[in-house]
Amino acid sequence: MEQLCDLLFEFSNIDRVRILLLLINKPFNITGLSKELDITTQETSRHANRLSDVGLIIKSADGAYEITPYGKIILNQISGIEFIDNHRDYFINHSLSHLPYEFISRIGELKGSFYMNNVMAIFQNIQEMCDEAEKFIWRITDKRLNIIYPNIQDAANRGGGILTYRV
Repeated sequence: MEQLCDLLFEFSNIDRVRILLLLINKPFNITGLSKELDITTQETSRHANRLSDVGLIIKSADGAYEITPYGKIILNQISGIEFIDNHRDYFINHSLSHLPYEFISRIGELKGSFYMNNVMAIFQNIQEMCDEAEKFIWRITDKRLNIIYPNIQDAANRGGGILTYRV
């Protein structure tokens, strides 16, 4: 548990997180990282050493830092925590226990999504997505949405398919 706390502590600094996010795309040396982050090379070096000590990044022979496979996995999991935290008000009162673990473990993939609580606006969005679908419609729901069946059929008639998972 102490090792986990040490790892989470490294994510408590925005500059260290920014370093990890930069290193996902390409390796950087300390000077390049400090310029991108607009912090001193001393600060950048200290942050890089901390990230390296916990195995999130590694320094290559040419002096550039790159994110490790372990770092990529951890960063991916952190995006799920970030999503949950960004929607904290919702998750305080809503359980995910009825969803399969496979969906919960991938919740970070919803990072770019948004919450809507207006049911009619949701139906309108669903109808627009069905109207615009060119190939496939993937639907995951715990309720039947009879109002959109004609739109789903129209999308299927255009040559696409429909995958439905009912929880």
